[in-house]
Amino acid sequence: PMLYHRKMKLVISTVVVLALTLTTVIALQATHASAASVSPNITVASPPFVHDPSRIIKDGNNYYVYSTGSDIPGYTSTDLSHWSSIKTVLTNGTPAWARKAVPGNNGHSIWAPDVIYNNGLFYLYYTINGGKVSAIGLVTSPTLNPNSSSYKWTARGEVKSTAEPSEVK
Repeated sequence: PMLYHRKMKLVISTVVVLALTLTTVIALQATHASAASVSPNITVASPPFVHDPSRIIKDGNNYYVYSTGSDIPGYTSTDLSHWSSIKTVLTNGTPAWARKAVPGNNGHSIWAPDVIYNNGLFYLYYTINGGKVSAIGLVTSPTLNPNSSSYKWTARGEVKSTAEPSEVK
């Protein structure tokens, strides 16, 4: 009987702790939900409908992000909430080196760009895919602002590529 009572106390204690934990979780969720409904202007800092986005990077008073897509589409925002599209990066289409290195690419398989700033230039790396063969390309620009007189993406060519069967050159 003594062992039975100890086990029952342990079971009851466990049930009480679980009930208190569950009550706390429900209360926290309700508080979070009511706070979100009180502040409807909370938004996620990401442009809508963007696949494989680059990092969001600031140039001047604007933020920029680039994404997978034909010729590397870009978007800009001043507040990280309202985004508008800008010129594509590869305005002349898929570069000649990429069409040669990745013959299976039709210009639409430009993936996962990323942009960094270093020593006065923005470096935008991107992937060209063509099935079993892929390549990483690079373009640079002194600014991301397409309205600036110094805006110009300069093709730097291939950084790395793979050849069948996926051996890095």
